[in-house]
Amino acid sequence: MSQHDHAYRVSPLSIKKIEAQALEIRKALQVKEAFFPLIKVVEIALPKLFPEFVIDIRTTEEMTSLYGSGTLAMTTPAEMTLELREDVYEGLLAHNGRCRYTVAHELGHLFLHQNTGFARFDFQGKMRIYESSEWQADNFAAELLAPLDLTADCDCLEAVATLFGISKQAAEIRWKAIEKYRTQKKETLSANSGILR
Repeated sequence: MSQHDHAYRVSPLSIKKIEAQALEIRKALQVKEAFFPLIKVVEIALPKLFPEFVIDIRTTEEMTSLYGSGTLAMTTPAEMTLELREDVYEGLLAHNGRCRYTVAHELGHLFLHQNTGFARFDFQGKMRIYESSEWQADNFAAELLAPLDLTADCDCLEAVATLFGISKQAAEIRWKAIEKYRTQKKETLSANSGILR
C-alpha cells in the first residue's frame, strides 16, 4: 500500500503546472538561493501574506488521537491551517532533510488544493496519478526544495542533498529528475544548433 492509496482525488495537474506553481512561490517570496528557508516561510512570510494562516505544533499523542498513528503533519487548505507533530517541527528547526520535505509537501497541499473540494478516494474506482493529492504535493515539494534549474553545480546526489537540504532518499529521487532534465536540455540544444547553421 502506497501513500497514494490514502490520497484525495483532486483536479488533475501536470508536473509542468505543479513545477510552475512551486517556482512562482519561490519568486513571490523572493527566494533566489538554492536552500529554501522553510522556517522563515512558515513562521514569518505566510502569516504576513495570509493573516488567517495558522501553524499549530502538536504532540505525537495529539496527532495520533486526531489523525491516526504515524501522522507527521496535516494541512487543511480551506482553513489555511498547518499542523505539525512536534518532532517534525524540531527537525525543521534543525534543517533535517526529511522534516523539510514533510513541511514542503504540506505547503503543496496548502497552495495546490486551496480551492479544491476533496473527495476521499473510492477504492472501487480508478484515480489517475495526476489526480492524487499526495502525488501533486510530492512533486510540489521536490520543485520547491530542489528546482531543476538550480542544479547545474550538482555532480552527484550527495551534492543535491547538501545544496538543497533534503534527505538522501529525496536526493536519489530528485537525481533521476535532474538526469532526465539535463538529457532533455542537451537534446534541445542539439536540435536547435542545427537550425542555426
